[in-house]
Amino acid sequence: MQCRQCQYPLWNLREPRCPECGTAFDVMSYWFEPGTVVFKCPLCAHPHQGRDMRGMPFDAGRCEGCGQMIVVEQMVIEPVDGKVDLHVRNDRDLAPGTLLPSQRHAAKAVILAIVMLVLMIVLALLLRS
Repeated sequence: MQCRQCQYPLWNLREPRCPECGTAFDVMSYWFEPGTVVFKCPLCAHPHQGRDMRGMPFDAGRCEGCGQMIVVEQMVIEPVDGKVDLHVRNDRDLAPGTLLPSQRHAAKAVILAIVMLVLMIVLALLLRS
């Protein structure tokens, strides 16, 4: 995750502002491959894993460690195992309709489920007649 102005790494920051050039950034405009980053509570440093398709833990929620309400923008983001810019994108990098690998996997699973449902309906109709 890098600053869009000066390319400075934006990891382990307590506020969403580049320490190099001062440019503010929106954490929610980045997409993380799930499991590649950890979001730490700003109050107790409890780690939260990204669970949704964007790799975010939640927009706002209660910290599992201290129980306080927090939002993603307040959290300190760290790469897992030092993998700093693997599988990180921001909204401006993605062409319309582009899916991350985890999203492609989910889309394939949904398509497969729909195909199986259609086949089951066709089979049921054939067995009735």
